[in-house]
Amino acid sequence: MVGYKAIEAAVVSRFLAYYPNELSATRCKGGDMDAVFDAIFSENKDYGAWFEFGGGKQRQNPAQTKNHWVWTIVGVFAIRFRDDPEVAGDDIETKLRNVMNLFPAVFDADRTLGGKTPLVELVDLGSAEPAKVNDLPFYWVPFVIEAFDR
Repeated sequence: MVGYKAIEAAVVSRFLAYYPNELSATRCKGGDMDAVFDAIFSENKDYGAWFEFGGGKQRQNPAQTKNHWVWTIVGVFAIRFRDDPEVAGDDIETKLRNVMNLFPAVFDADRTLGGKTPLVELVDLGSAEPAKVNDLPFYWVPFVIEAFDR
């Protein structure tokens, strides 16, 4: 069993690999939403993602003698709204569609996170929700990931 922390780190790495132009190690983190927003503002960027522990369940497979865990990771992808008419594709809807276009593929190519887990799945992808951070508009896209650990 590798444990929750290792799986969460692998999820962060996966998002960094799939969104190299949008995310960085400072703007994609486990458990530190404030640091992600500090980085978005200090780096003057438009994207960030963070991941939180969403619980875990121990399950026993009758075909095996060993129990395994299912970890739930709750994430949010944040997209800053600027709507600069001078920059093509800078509107929030275009940014949202570009990010969501890749979302289903994040775990499809390798459903084991490089062998860290027997299976990782995107189990829920929420609607984009308007929000404000420091009076600046954002879209937040919540999502839920489940990872099996044995």
